[in-house]
Amino acid sequence: MSPSVLAPPEQPSPSAQIAARIDRLPASATLWRLVGLLALGGFFELYDLFQTAYISPGLIGDGIFASGADGAFGMSDQAAFAAA
Repeated sequence: MSPSVLAPPEQPSPSAQIAARIDRLPASATLWRLVGLLALGGFFELYDLFQTAYISPGLIGDGIFASGADGAFGMSDQAAFAAA
């Protein structure tokens, strides 16, 4: 007997099933609205993520953050700011 006869039929992975289900959805206004809202949320998430690099030097310059000093929980002020 060949191995293909003895092997049980393979089920598609859950992620493949989800992708296939999304591909079968009609391109309705509701779906495009969801895509637009997700894209808008992603834009603001990345904006917030990358803005931290530009805000910290200004906060150090204004004296709000202390350079090299330990802040809350033993982390520097910049690390606590970026982690939040």
